[in-house]
Amino acid sequence: MLLVFTSVIATETQRSVFLKPFGVHTWRQSDSAAQFRNFHQNKASLWKPQLMNQTGRDGVAVAEFPITYYVAAQLAGLFGFSEAWCRGFHLFLFVSAAFCFYLISLRFIKNPFLALVPSALLLNTPLAYFYANNFIPNLPAISLVIIGWYFYFRYLMDQKASGLWWMLAFMTVGAMIKASEAIHLLAAFMALLHASYWRKMKLPPGGNWKIWVGTAFSFLLIFAWVTYAKVTNTEYGNHMSLLDILPIWNMSELDRNYTWGVIKKYWSPLFGSPLQWIALGVASLGLLWPANWKSNLFLPTVLLGLGSFAYGVLWYQAFMVHDYYLLPFVVLPAFIFLLFLAALDGIKWPSAVLKWGVYALFICLAGYAVYYNGNLQQVRTDIEASEINPEFYTLEESLRALGVDRKDKIISIPDPSPNISLYMCNNPGWTDALNGGLNNVRPYIAMGAKYLVAGDTTIRSRPGVLPYLTDSIGQHGKFVIYRLHALPDDE
Repeated sequence: MLLVFTSVIATETQRSVFLKPFGVHTWRQSDSAAQFRNFHQNKASLWKPQLMNQTGRDGVAVAEFPITYYVAAQLAGLFGFSEAWCRGFHLFLFVSAAFCFYLISLRFIKNPFLALVPSALLLNTPLAYFYANNFIPNLPAISLVIIGWYFYFRYLMDQKASGLWWMLAFMTVGAMIKASEAIHLLAAFMALLHASYWRKMKLPPGGNWKIWVGTAFSFLLIFAWVTYAKVTNTEYGNHMSLLDILPIWNMSELDRNYTWGVIKKYWSPLFGSPLQWIALGVASLGLLWPANWKSNLFLPTVLLGLGSFAYGVLWYQAFMVHDYYLLPFVVLPAFIFLLFLAALDGIKWPSAVLKWGVYALFICLAGYAVYYNGNLQQVRTDIEASEINPEFYTLEESLRALGVDRKDKIISIPDPSPNISLYMCNNPGWTDALNGGLNNVRPYIAMGAKYLVAGDTTIRSRPGVLPYLTDSIGQHGKFVIYRLHALPDDE
């Protein structure tokens, strides 16, 4: 609890947890936040999540299994709406995952302070922490599969039959949220088969067939969800969701090299300081330590390494501009550190001074990770450094004061994103996204658009827009709000 409290204070989470989408990748954040908000205010079905953007039918767009948004929306329904319910629930899942990883560590490390190091490094990975206190679904999915690993070890080492079903449940839901997290389910499946057939470890009664059947059913559910998402999006005419891979072999050599440069210069600091990278390099030597080869940690670590490599190859294109696509890599370092520290804890030290001196180095490394993460979070959560105009954050209040009802459909341009301005307005409607640029207001009036929110004067150069900018009802900063009327020629 002290670690969590220290991390929260260092990162000023008590401030940022209440904020609307802001900062890095506001575009993607707004897409996710829109689902959460519409589950709350529209009472949308879990199976038909809605965006603010009305391209297609009713804003329905399916991609990740939206269970975390749905649960957060129920909390908002009970206690009153706030973005903190979504951010806070996602952060709660991540903290729970870090705690579960600490419980895993205690199985292999006797010293409770040393056992805290892998969890502290995981919890304070800057990239992971930023997206845990956020709307994007990647970290909730990762948190669920980490909790699944806790039950994996409960099943394997404690002979708890229920551990298998809990492992499958958490990992399956995690993979339904983000299919890339299925690498954990596959790694756990292969590790259990190895333990049963190769190492001849005793498992609970019926373990072998339950592993096969349970895992097969899990992958069936994942495949079923992806299929449902594609079918539903086709039915509702919304194809903004990415449900395919972005492999490295479809890139030019120039783009591959450029992406690698981006990873080294911009994304690697989000995993830790140079000191943490050096420590990770040292800890990786634990894979070559013969004493580790029989550890129950060794094969899962190796399999996660192989799975992470495969993921990197299959989604490499996304790394060029999207840091959150690197989130699946945050779990592997925690396993590597745990494997190494478990080996350190198991050797016979020539003196207590040397032993505690080495332990102190890693404990101090964890403390420095908290400090490093705090500094990065304060930069990434600075509201003045947001990608969008700060006036967006109070735009909804101005619209309501001008008589624009929450359910009124609007046009918000210029806005190349599907949902940023619509989410800030809290109104359904249309932007430039998904329409090849909105250059003609007429068809949108026919579909129910009542108002137009003009983000700047450049839209007056659009021939199909200018004739409709005649009835200004108010202004909010640089934003001008127009009531839309059909022209005589529109009849």
